[in-house]
Amino acid sequence: MSMSNKVGGTSWPRVVGYSNANIDIIIKVERLPGRDEKLKGSLLGKQPGGTMANYACAVSKLGIPAAWTGTLGNDQEAKLILENFQRHGVDTSTIRTVCDLPTMFAIILLDDSGERSIVVVPTIDEPVELTEEQLQLISRADVLYTGPYKGIPFYRVTEWARKNSTLVAIDVELTAELQKEELIGVLRHTDVAIFNQAVLQEIYGLDFRADNWRTYAELLYEFLRTGGLKLTGVTLGHAGSILVDAEEAWYVPGFTVPVIDSTGAGDCFNAALTVGFLRQWPLQRIGLYANAAGALAVQKMGSSGAMSTDAQVEAFLR
Repeated sequence: MSMSNKVGGTSWPRVVGYSNANIDIIIKVERLPGRDEKLKGSLLGKQPGGTMANYACAVSKLGIPAAWTGTLGNDQEAKLILENFQRHGVDTSTIRTVCDLPTMFAIILLDDSGERSIVVVPTIDEPVELTEEQLQLISRADVLYTGPYKGIPFYRVTEWARKNSTLVAIDVELTAELQKEELIGVLRHTDVAIFNQAVLQEIYGLDFRADNWRTYAELLYEFLRTGGLKLTGVTLGHAGSILVDAEEAWYVPGFTVPVIDSTGAGDCFNAALTVGFLRQWPLQRIGLYANAAGALAVQKMGSSGAMSTDAQVEAFLR
């Protein structure tokens, strides 16, 4: 059983990703550089990326109609991003363009183990006010996916979504630069929140071990109780994930797979989690499905080529 779309039948986007689309400039290095260190690298290529853009593409590939809305520059990079959305069947009818600023980009340093460091260059801030077309798109969706990042009018967008019974899902990374008090305020505007492990390490000093996963779960449950969330969790890289809702908590171990490039794996995880949530699966089933989507993603180069179909994820699980 799955949640029914509010308006417009199955063709209308059920999930909307808002903001954070960019071009990834991928550079291969022997190892990630240390402080004040210079290394040689080789250019692997330029690919469309960005947290919310990757997510929208991954949701669409998993079989749920998706859209992306936000602002791009009027440049060649924006054309590459739009072509990638088209390949993945993502609705782009409400995108805005600006002529005097370049499209956002990110520098990705990828080492021989498949681990990476990312520098995001946010060249464009989203306008405070959304267009009528953007507001309509969000109000008709089941889920709005965004992040509490600087340059995004987070509270305005999420207040509009929740006013129109659109669930708000967020990705929380260190680049959000949230303090404890700010984080709680953000969670009060959110229905589903997924944390990168580094955030909870930085803010709460928690280091993950398989035998202490309930410490993480207790913190997530506190977020659930304080913020009024329906579902929350934390991604743990190759170690898997922890998911918590009002009734149960699960630590779902990761899969052991060869790692080519971990870029975009978290976005694929979050997309698969949203798909499982919309299909109203049990929590452990959601965790397995999302972990599998992430495990498939790290075995391919780049975020755009890392996304799997629903059939591919299910085959991997079998």
